[in-house]
Amino acid sequence: MHKKYPNSPVDAKLVWTAFQESVAMPTYQIAFSLNKFESRISSDTNNSTTFRTWARKYALNQTEYAAEIAPQLLEFLEVFLETPYDLPKVDNLALPDFAYASSSNWGLNIFTEDAILFDEKRCTLLDKQSVAMNIAKELAHQWFGNLVSIEWWHDVWLKDAFAEYIAGFGLHMIEPSWYYMDRRTLENEFKVLELDAHVHTDPVATPVANDTEVWAAYDKNSVRKAIALLGMLHRLVGDEIIINTYRQYLQQFSHKTATQKDFWTVSQREADNAGRLPKGMAIAQLMESWTLQMGYPILNVTRDYKKRTARITQQRFFITPLQATDEGEVNATKTRFYCWWVPLSYTNASSKNFDYTLPRSWLTCKNKNFAMPVTITDAGAPQDWLVLNLKLSALYRVNYDSRNWELIKATLDGDNYQAIHKINRAQLVDDALNLAWSGTLTYHFSLGLIGFLKREEAYMVWAAAARSLDRVNNIVKNSPAYPVFKSFMRDLLGPKFDEIFVKPSAGNSLDTLYRVIIFQQACHYELLACVNFARDEFAKLRRVPTLNAPDSVPADIQETLFCTAIRFGNEADWTWLKNNYMRSNVAAEQKLMLAALGCSRDTWSLEIMLKWTFAGKLVRKHAAQRTFRAVVKNPLGYHLAKKFLSENAFVIRNFCQNMTGRLVEVIKPLFEEVSTQEDLDYWTNFLRSHFKNMPGIERLKKLLLELGKDNMFWRRTKYNELLSAIRSLIKIEEIPEL
Repeated sequence: MHKKYPNSPVDAKLVWTAFQESVAMPTYQIAFSLNKFESRISSDTNNSTTFRTWARKYALNQTEYAAEIAPQLLEFLEVFLETPYDLPKVDNLALPDFAYASSSNWGLNIFTEDAILFDEKRCTLLDKQSVAMNIAKELAHQWFGNLVSIEWWHDVWLKDAFAEYIAGFGLHMIEPSWYYMDRRTLENEFKVLELDAHVHTDPVATPVANDTEVWAAYDKNSVRKAIALLGMLHRLVGDEIIINTYRQYLQQFSHKTATQKDFWTVSQREADNAGRLPKGMAIAQLMESWTLQMGYPILNVTRDYKKRTARITQQRFFITPLQATDEGEVNATKTRFYCWWVPLSYTNASSKNFDYTLPRSWLTCKNKNFAMPVTITDAGAPQDWLVLNLKLSALYRVNYDSRNWELIKATLDGDNYQAIHKINRAQLVDDALNLAWSGTLTYHFSLGLIGFLKREEAYMVWAAAARSLDRVNNIVKNSPAYPVFKSFMRDLLGPKFDEIFVKPSAGNSLDTLYRVIIFQQACHYELLACVNFARDEFAKLRRVPTLNAPDSVPADIQETLFCTAIRFGNEADWTWLKNNYMRSNVAAEQKLMLAALGCSRDTWSLEIMLKWTFAGKLVRKHAAQRTFRAVVKNPLGYHLAKKFLSENAFVIRNFCQNMTGRLVEVIKPLFEEVSTQEDLDYWTNFLRSHFKNMPGIERLKKLLLELGKDNMFWRRTKYNELLSAIRSLIKIEEIPEL
């Protein structure tokens, strides 16, 4: 007996089923599914839409959370956008194996199991937030992408970034205790600031000449950057105007295609009606300085302490200074003038008004490409620090003059360090460490500035530090001086690790995430107390019948605990975890177990993991990238993974379905490990030999190789400086040099 759940009513016959005409839709939105799954129908909905969540029979009990929140999110979107959902039903389908985390089709959203299924006892808080976000995003796609589609693929961000940005408001509605918007803003923008600091990067609106370039041009970072820019526009015009803009955009282009210029036109009309922007400011000119250019600016702030003013200029930021050897590749970059329209929000030690994120001044562009400096006249008293870009309201880095940096550092070192808002503390940490990498600041100063982390309790600040320091760790982990760097990290983490056992939890999500990141970092840098704790708890787990027993370790710290125990364990430990992976029916739990299995120090186990990853049987497709990364990041794993890729290039290419962008995402971790000329030459020849005929590979190849060049430059110019800085901070006498 078969059942049918179409978007429109049907005329049923004995054998033949005739469907009534559906709403008009883009051809790429058409989808159907033939399966033997079972469904959970959502109850207690406040609208007439029918919701079904489909899954394997033995995973149906994990659909409860998805079935509960999906109707709430759809109702929120209908009210928020003032545009009703077009169809009578929503089907959410959980597939055991799928190449993408989720995919939106009109009336049928498709997810991997870990992207939509949730088990309260066996999944983490981040898993729960991810499920909510995936559902909210795909429902938002019913408006942005389905109701209003794009004219051509260079504007793909119009649907993807809009859907994800709007989805964030939905999450805040159902779970305000998550503070999701603040955390998402930081994590998203820090990723953009990292990836868009290279020479070979793409603008948000990447040109797509023909159909063959679609997948090569689809770039997650471009979508992330677009989300950050939508947030910037939102903060410029305010809640009411941006919401009205989305509503008018949907009404005007319903069942049509639209371009970014169409959205700027609607935005301009709404902003002009409210008189929100400075007279004569064109939103298209402002926003296209960000969407049509690659990269982003760094602002240089030079204060006149007597006059209480500050002169601000801009230039494009590169994580590694351009080298003469790059002349042929970056000639166009070096001769082109980059200029962005930059909103300037700022405060000082006297006012401490971090909530006023509206621009108090602007950096503008003359004749599109000539950057005009600006002088602000209220920078503060000589003893006051000055901080720009309040709550990371726009996408740029800031470098201050040395005196202002010292004033900031003095405040962070003091008892009143929380006088600077936590989002801006995170920003200052991220800027200082990245400016040290690029050579703008010294490591002596930057590592000294982050010393306040010993007292810091905000997750987002620690997350910013962990992200930036991980790049350094990536290079020094195989050097003779790695114990020195680990000693520095243990010095920072020791006091915080002790706190997570003696200070009771406040019970909100940020507190949970803060504890998780401290535990993860402490064990990663092999703090003895953390290693012993992990091994002891793992030994207890091996004695209980199930991983989700009442006294079991919380799911939020299981990945780190498993990884640490496997790293310092034996073959029996690895086999026990592997067997639990095989038995698990929870996709999110399986994913973290796979990552932990990749922490082994035994070559044979890592070789097994590599074979599993692309065989398509024991590792699900959507988990392959994370599993491969886990092995590559293992100090023993890089050379094994390099050998495996060399011998199986055709297999991995087929696994990626010949899609260039997906292939690059899979193999990217290998290039993040490159730090010698020999390795760089090897990968240059490898890419030329095995992937030369893939669409768009030349452009993406340059980005991959640039990652290795960045590491080589840092190793050559910053390695000894870092060691010298650590010696001055934690009094280490003998430090080996390269």
